[in-house]
Formats: sequence, C-alpha cells, structure tokens
Amino acid sequence: MKNWFEIAQSLGFKDVDVNISQWVSKGDHRIENRQYTVPISQIPALHQQDDWV
Repeated sequence: MKNWFEIAQSLGFKDVDVNISQWVSKGDHRIENRQYTVPISQIPALHQQDDWV
C-alpha cells in the first residue's frame, strides 16, 4: 500500500482514480490542514477484507 501511494504521489496522481478530501479547521490557537486521498478501485485487494491479517 505504501509503495502504491509513493508511486501515485510521485506522478501527481495523474491517471489515477482517487477521491481527495481536504479541509481546514481552527481551534486551540492552531490551524489544521488535513487531506485524505483514497484510491477508487485501483487496488482491488483492499476490498477483499477477508484476506487482511
């Protein structure tokens, strides 16, 4: 999984079907910028949770 993200990120996620969510929140005297990148059917094995350890 880590290798997949490293390769996809190095390519700027070009031609990779992903869902990217990003938001900024403020509180406790700080600003948090969060971004989540989730592959969409690019790694079919992720959907086979019975095979996970």
